[in-house]
Amino acid sequence: MRTASTSLPGHTGRPILPVAMAAGLLVLLSALFYSPLASFDFISYDDPNYVTENPRINSGLSTENLAWAASSAGETNLWHPLTFASHMLDVSLFGVENAGAHHLVNLAWHAVAAAALLLLLHRLTGRLWLALLLAAFWALHPARLQSVAWISERKDVLSGAFFLLTWLIWEQMRGRPRQGLWTLVLTLSFTAACLSKPSVVPLPLVLLVAEFFREKKLSRLRFGQLLPLFGLSALTAALAIYFQQTGSLSAGMEQMMPLSRRLMLLPVSFWWYLEQFLWPLPGHFWNYPPPGTLRDWLVPLPALLILLVALWFLRRQKLVLLGMATLVLLWLPHSGIVGVSFYFVADRYSYLIHLGPLLVVVGFWIHLEKRPALQRGLTALSLLATLALAGVTWQRLPLWKNSQTLFAHEQRINPRSLLAPLHLGLYQRKNDQPEKALQSFQRALEVDPNSGAAATEAGRTLLQLARPEDALRYLRQAQRAPLLHRPDAFLMEAEWLGKTGKVAEAEQALHAGMERFPRDPRLPFTLGTLFHSLQRQPARAIPWYEKSLALQPDQPDQAEVLVALVVAHLETGQPGEAQGYAKMLARVAPWHPALPQFAPHFP
Repeated sequence: MRTASTSLPGHTGRPILPVAMAAGLLVLLSALFYSPLASFDFISYDDPNYVTENPRINSGLSTENLAWAASSAGETNLWHPLTFASHMLDVSLFGVENAGAHHLVNLAWHAVAAAALLLLLHRLTGRLWLALLLAAFWALHPARLQSVAWISERKDVLSGAFFLLTWLIWEQMRGRPRQGLWTLVLTLSFTAACLSKPSVVPLPLVLLVAEFFREKKLSRLRFGQLLPLFGLSALTAALAIYFQQTGSLSAGMEQMMPLSRRLMLLPVSFWWYLEQFLWPLPGHFWNYPPPGTLRDWLVPLPALLILLVALWFLRRQKLVLLGMATLVLLWLPHSGIVGVSFYFVADRYSYLIHLGPLLVVVGFWIHLEKRPALQRGLTALSLLATLALAGVTWQRLPLWKNSQTLFAHEQRINPRSLLAPLHLGLYQRKNDQPEKALQSFQRALEVDPNSGAAATEAGRTLLQLARPEDALRYLRQAQRAPLLHRPDAFLMEAEWLGKTGKVAEAEQALHAGMERFPRDPRLPFTLGTLFHSLQRQPARAIPWYEKSLALQPDQPDQAEVLVALVVAHLETGQPGEAQGYAKMLARVAPWHPALPQFAPHFP
């Protein structure tokens, strides 16, 4: 009989064929389980920003687009250039309309992550069947569904795969020859993880803890191999914080949940991820935080104290302690200490966090080796839990078919959800149901009267229904909202006022928009158009066109600004300046139909 180990067991030299077969079986199981994704559509939440309506993404791979990915966080305030590049590659290979192919790429990366987890667990424990069971538990868990079924969460599966591969490489390179080459591969793998999603930055600390638990010390060689990873973590964290603080969403996030409240909710957040590991119900898409009172802070404390007592009795089982350290370290980027999201907690954030409790289960199983009856009971319980939770995932999978199925379900089970009626309305309007869409947006405003997005979309829908007076009331309500991500309410009001001859009021609306969104290029462009097209004053329009161009230079969606600048300079008798902008247009959008029309003006 084996004795319970007090250190990390390590690899036992099992032949490679059974391990490869187990990994292949898990990949096949994951592929078959999630295969319905091939027929699913994009959803209206984030997918337009990430793929369908992002001109840098939906124009595919190019040098200019890759440069943008490396230097921009897009509309999401999150720096993850490799994820952006991955979406660009999908568009180049499959087109922008083939949602099923984009879903299958998500699935492929998730299968890679699951296989890497199996190999890692086998490396840490030497028990292949246990590694297979728990890797399947993780891969088919309901909390994985958001990351796998949501195209915008490519960053989860991509970073997760490289995170687990990096950890696996760290374990595999122990005692191997050619350590320099192994270190290079390790560093490249972690670089890919960092470029996919910044929340992987705790990995070097996880590896450091694992090394101490295994060897009770850190050799000079292993320390040197970790140094590049710590450097990458520091750089990635700095870039992530910079883009987060300079992006357009940062102020709104601080308004929605200030630091003091986030700190009060730390125990609630930590306990939520542990609870979801074992009991992922009811499965809300949007989880509202509790009020943040002292009572909310105290609710999870008894459970956390019980957990600490259990850990004390298991303190000699190093895998249990490694699991808890991993849980804490991987939870920290999503804890709310640094505000990076409007979400209090979310299933998709658990993609790596749940590796921690998984290691705790492994350690507890090894701890029971002296009690085979209890160990067999834990094995049976783990198998039943895997099957039961996979059943929950399978039941929820069809909900992700499109925005209607997803958000209609969310509205039924989560009446407090603002996202549900808002995105259900977007789907209804897109499918020629504007009256139903208006009702959904009005319901969203009942949930949150301060929602700028809901008021904006209600106004947009009323304009579509030819009810401009009602539309203006909602658009102005949106403009007063404390949380407003985009200037669409100002733009729509100005465009309608301009068309009805109220140019001065339209100009006033655009100036108000520029005060609130000083870095949005659409506002000065629209003001230039107001002067140019409606008032026939091209000279007055030129400075506003130039301001719009300066806010977003050399972007594909700035082609119309360049066209307007060429026309305005020709109309004001400045052919030299017009030719310069025409050359810029030829470089940014060589396909543009206006270029042949401009050619006769430039000898």
